[in-house]
Amino acid sequence: MPEGKQWRAFGGNMSQDPRRIIIVGAPGAGKTTLAHRLGQIYGLPVHHVDRFWHDRWPDIAPVTEVQAKVRAILEMPEWIMDGITPPELASMGATADLVVSYRIGMAARYWRCAKRTWAHHGKSRADAGPKYQDRFIHQLYFRTIPTWGTRIRPRIEHALSEVRPQRPVIEFASVAAIDRFCADPKPLISAALGIDPRSVTP
Repeated sequence: MPEGKQWRAFGGNMSQDPRRIIIVGAPGAGKTTLAHRLGQIYGLPVHHVDRFWHDRWPDIAPVTEVQAKVRAILEMPEWIMDGITPPELASMGATADLVVSYRIGMAARYWRCAKRTWAHHGKSRADAGPKYQDRFIHQLYFRTIPTWGTRIRPRIEHALSEVRPQRPVIEFASVAAIDRFCADPKPLISAALGIDPRSVTP
C-alpha cells in the first residue's frame, strides 16, 4: 500500500449486498468486532477461525483440521469468516463477495492484544469458543505478534494478489481507519462493490 495511505479499495460490480465476507488481519486488529458488526447489518452467520484452533483447548487443533472446517464453511451460501489461513484465502477467496484486510503495526498489535487479554483473563471469549480460557499465551506474544508482519503477512499479500482481480477487496493500514470503518462500514462496502458508487472516505 502506498506510503501514508490508510486504506484502498479494489472495486466490484454487484447489484446486491454481500452474502459471503472474509476478514483477514493481524491478531488484535479488530476482525471479530467487524465480523459481529457486519453480521448485524447484513443478517449473516459469523464464523470465528479461533474457535477451530481452540476446539481442543488447552491443546491447539492441527492445521489440517482447521483448514477442513474453514473449507466446509466457505462452501455454504452465506457466511462471514472471521480470520482465515493464507492457503484457504488463496484457494477459496474467490468464493467471497468481499474480502476485508486489516494491517496494523507491531506496537498496535501488542497494545490491542494486551487489552483483550486483560479484559478477558481467565474467561472464555465468544470468538474463541467455550473451552478457551484467555490468558497470557507465550506463543502469541513472543512469536505470532512480533513475526506476523514478516512471516504471515507476506503470505496473505500473495493470496490477496490472486483474489483482487476476481473479487472486491478493501484494505486498511491504520488503526484509526479501521476504527472509523467499523463504526459505519456499509457506505464504503456499498461503494467498493459498486452498489452505491458515490465517493466515500472513511
